[in-house]
Amino acid sequence: MNKNTLIGAIIGLVAGAVVTVGVIALVNTSNNAVSTTNMSSMTMGEMNTDLKAKTGDDFDKAFLSMMIEHHKGAVEMANLASANAEHDEIKTLSKGIVTAQNDEISKMRQWQMDWGYLDTSEHMPGMNH
Repeated sequence: MNKNTLIGAIIGLVAGAVVTVGVIALVNTSNNAVSTTNMSSMTMGEMNTDLKAKTGDDFDKAFLSMMIEHHKGAVEMANLASANAEHDEIKTLSKGIVTAQNDEISKMRQWQMDWGYLDTSEHMPGMNH
């Protein structure tokens, strides 16, 4: 297997495995409250189907919640690769994934706060006193 094929396979595995990790937020259309559902039983197709049924603000809320959890899973998996992989290419790739995903998580969390999708106490542990 050549280096490009290996890197492509790893990226595919990271993306596929992340789908089964974490928690997604689903918008409750009756009162716009956010509830959580275990992602381990949802496929990427099921998440996309859920998103296809939403538009506007409801879509944005659900998309950000799902994508943040998706990125968190990628960071966890990349941290494992950084610590446990044999090949330097995988370790280098995993460090880039951690940096990029954490930057995007921060941006999406800021949008959630800016757009009123969650209050500050949900985003900042210890600040709900």
